[in-house]
Amino acid sequence: MSYNSSAVRAISIPFSTSKLVELRRANYSAIFYSVLETARANGHTLFDYVMHCLHKLVQPQCDIDSLLPWHVSL
Repeated sequence: MSYNSSAVRAISIPFSTSKLVELRRANYSAIFYSVLETARANGHTLFDYVMHCLHKLVQPQCDIDSLLPWHVSL
């Protein structure tokens, strides 16, 4: 039985690419939820903490370390 390798590649590459994308998304989600739970453990209201971070991130001279939950005072 002969396979058309270009047809097989056309079918298999999107699946392997989507697996990598899903793994990347899962990793980013885990980091995001970990930071949120750390903010909650530090006594922050999650909405206020996220809004504070978003307002600071749009500033050109934003220091990422200053946005960690244990450095923020709301």
